[in-house]
Amino acid sequence: MKNFKNSLFCAIDFRNPKDAHKLIYKVKNYIDGIKVGLEFFVANGPDSVTELKRYNLPIFLDLKLHDIPNTVYKSVNSVLKIKPEILSVHISGGKRMLRKISNIKHRPKIVGVSMLTSLDKDDLKEIGIRLNPRNFVKRLTKIALESKLDGIVCSALEAKIIKLMCPRNFLIITPGIRFGNEEMADQKRVSTPKQAIKNGASIIVVGRSITSSKDPENMAKLIKKTIE
Repeated sequence: MKNFKNSLFCAIDFRNPKDAHKLIYKVKNYIDGIKVGLEFFVANGPDSVTELKRYNLPIFLDLKLHDIPNTVYKSVNSVLKIKPEILSVHISGGKRMLRKISNIKHRPKIVGVSMLTSLDKDDLKEIGIRLNPRNFVKRLTKIALESKLDGIVCSALEAKIIKLMCPRNFLIITPGIRFGNEEMADQKRVSTPKQAIKNGASIIVVGRSITSSKDPENMAKLIKKTIE
C-alpha cells in the first residue's frame, strides 16, 4: 500500500455521481487521492464508490463510523468489498471499538477522527469537555496509538504536536484547508495547504477551494505545487 507524504486528496462531496466524475476527470493529474464523504456515500451507495477506482487514485472513505463495537466491526467488514485505501472512524467510540476493528484482516488503513474542524474550544466547553482543543486532540491521539490505528484526522493547528507523539509511518490527515480568501462556511479551525504540510500533515484534504473554483484544474495544480 502506498506511503503517503505531502499528498493532496480532493473531497468529492457531491450527491450526483456525474458531477463527481466530471470534477475528478479535470483534476486527476494534480491530486494524489479522492476523499469520499458521507453525503456521496449515502446518496449513491457502495457501488458508486467502487466506480471511482477507474481513475487509479487512492480512495479515502470518510464515513466517520461511530457506534457500539459490534456494529462498527460489522460495518467495516461490509466496507471491505469496496477496497478503499483509507477508512475513518471516530476515536471517541472508545478503545473496545477501535481495537476490535484494528484486528480485522486485509483491512484498509484505519484513521481516527479526533476533533472536527467545525468545533472550537467553546463547543468543547458546551458538551462538558474541559480540555482545550490541543490537549483534547492529544488525548485522543494517545487512544488511537494504543488501539493500533494507522493514523489520525485532526486540524493542521494540532498536527505539529501530534507529529511529535507518533511514529514516522503514522498518517496525519488534515481537513479544513483553505487556499485563498474563500468563505470558511462551517469550518472554524482552518489552515493553508503550505502550513498544514509544514506542521506535519501527511495528507491534506481540500474540498471547496477546488470544487467551487471556476478553474478546478488550475486550482488543484496550484495547491499541489504549493505543498511540493
